[in-house]
Amino acid sequence: MLSTKARALLEYERAHPEMDQEKLAWLTKNGWPVGRHAEQIARLLLDVDVMAEFPDLAARSSKRYEHGLRTHRPQ
Repeated sequence: MLSTKARALLEYERAHPEMDQEKLAWLTKNGWPVGRHAEQIARLLLDVDVMAEFPDLAARSSKRYEHGLRTHRPQ
Protein backbone atom coordinates (compact mmCIF):
# COMPACT_ATOMS: atom_id res chain seq x y z
CA MET A 1 0.00 0.00 0.00
CA LEU A 2 1.27 3.44 -0.93
CA SER A 3 1.88 6.08 1.68
CA THR A 4 0.24 9.44 1.18
CA LYS A 5 3.66 10.94 0.44
CA ALA A 6 4.51 8.27 -2.16
CA ARG A 7 1.11 8.63 -3.86
CA ALA A 8 1.60 12.40 -4.01
CA LEU A 9 4.98 11.90 -5.71
CA LEU A 10 3.55 9.57 -8.34
CA GLU A 11 0.55 11.80 -9.00
CA TYR A 12 2.78 14.88 -9.28
CA GLU A 13 5.14 13.04 -11.63
CA ARG A 14 2.21 12.00 -13.79
CA ALA A 15 1.01 15.60 -14.06
CA HIS A 16 4.51 17.14 -14.42
CA PRO A 17 6.80 14.78 -16.36
CA GLU A 18 9.36 17.46 -17.28
CA MET A 19 11.90 18.78 -14.82
CA ASP A 20 11.51 22.52 -14.28
CA GLN A 21 11.82 25.03 -11.46
CA GLU A 22 8.27 24.35 -10.23
CA LYS A 23 8.97 20.63 -9.99
CA LEU A 24 12.29 21.20 -8.22
CA ALA A 25 10.51 23.40 -5.69
CA TRP A 26 7.74 20.82 -5.19
CA LEU A 27 10.21 17.98 -4.66
CA THR A 28 12.22 20.00 -2.15
CA LYS A 29 9.12 21.20 -0.31
CA ASN A 30 7.85 17.64 0.00
CA GLY A 31 11.10 16.10 1.18
CA TRP A 32 12.12 14.20 -1.96
CA PRO A 33 15.81 14.22 -2.93
CA VAL A 34 15.87 16.16 -6.19
CA GLY A 35 18.62 14.16 -7.87
CA ARG A 36 17.14 10.81 -6.90
CA HIS A 37 13.41 11.18 -7.35
CA ALA A 38 13.44 9.06 -10.53
CA GLU A 39 15.01 6.20 -8.55
CA GLN A 40 12.35 6.59 -5.88
CA ILE A 41 9.63 6.41 -8.52
CA ALA A 42 11.21 3.33 -10.09
CA ARG A 43 11.40 1.66 -6.68
CA LEU A 44 7.72 2.39 -5.99
CA LEU A 45 6.80 0.96 -9.38
CA LEU A 46 8.31 -2.43 -8.50
CA ASP A 47 5.02 -3.15 -6.73
CA VAL A 48 2.65 -4.66 -9.33
CA ASP A 49 -0.38 -2.95 -7.79
CA VAL A 50 1.31 0.43 -8.06
CA MET A 51 2.41 -0.40 -11.60
CA ALA A 52 -1.19 -1.26 -12.51
CA GLU A 53 -2.43 2.02 -11.04
CA PHE A 54 0.25 4.10 -12.77
CA PRO A 55 0.94 2.27 -16.08
CA ASP A 56 2.03 5.47 -17.82
CA LEU A 57 4.72 6.08 -15.21
CA ALA A 58 5.77 2.43 -15.33
CA ALA A 59 6.25 2.67 -19.10
CA ARG A 60 8.18 5.94 -18.79
CA SER A 61 10.38 4.52 -16.03
CA SER A 62 11.08 1.42 -18.11
CA LYS A 63 12.09 3.52 -21.11
CA ARG A 64 14.39 5.62 -18.90
CA TYR A 65 16.00 2.43 -17.53
CA GLU A 66 16.47 0.91 -20.99
CA HIS A 67 17.96 4.16 -22.28
CA GLY A 68 20.43 4.14 -19.38
CA LEU A 69 21.47 0.60 -20.22
CA ARG A 70 22.10 1.50 -23.86
CA THR A 71 24.04 4.67 -23.13
CA HIS A 72 26.15 3.39 -20.24
CA ARG A 73 27.39 0.08 -21.60
CA PRO A 74 30.88 -0.99 -20.56
CA GLN A 75 33.41 -0.74 -23.39
